Amino acid sequence: MARSPDERSTQFAAIHEVDRTRAWPFMNNISPEVARFIATIPVLASEPAFQHTTRISLANDITRFSPRFVPFMALGAGLAFGLLRRFDPRPLLVLGLGLLLTRTTDFVPLIVPAAVVALRGTAAIGWRWWALTGLCFGIATAIIWDRPFTLGGALLAAPLMAVGASVANRIWRVVERPTRRRGLTFVALAGVAAPAFTGAIDLVLRARTP
Repeated sequence: MARSPDERSTQFAAIHEVDRTRAWPFMNNISPEVARFIATIPVLASEPAFQHTTRISLANDITRFSPRFVPFMALGAGLAFGLLRRFDPRPLLVLGLGLLLTRTTDFVPLIVPAAVVALRGTAAIGWRWWALTGLCFGIATAIIWDRPFTLGGALLAAPLMAVGASVANRIWRVVERPTRRRGLTFVALAGVAAPAFTGAIDLVLRARTP
């Protein structure tokens, strides 16, 4: 079924939002040096809450230089590109969005998974291809952001990309064939369980970081 420009814009905006926020706050904290510099901006230097958040990020290595950044990004990229291909699998569209996201995320190389996925055209993608996509993305991201470069995160990116794509398939089933049970399960997991889990982590970090 053809989709209107407004529907497509909404879909792409949702995918971009997933991509932008999936590794937050790792995405926002480009490096420890940048985090420290931002904290010195006068309007922020006088904000206790912001200063506390910065201390949490620095004390727990929550920046793009963290070894956790690559695996988290791979998980989210699998989710984002898995959903995108369900909405519209045209290779040029996937490549274009990957290029755009690479620029708007300040050079997280999302063009790499976009290119690997686009090689399949509109054909279905199995877990092996998603794992290959994750490995390529993990290596490219580690080369740019790992300090020092390690292969551990890149290797973890392979299965996590496949996991993200699998989650995207399950979400798509809710959209494609909605039922009361599927809808309630999705709302419970995405709207209650996930925020509660991340909120608990946030509270623990805030409690243990002075």
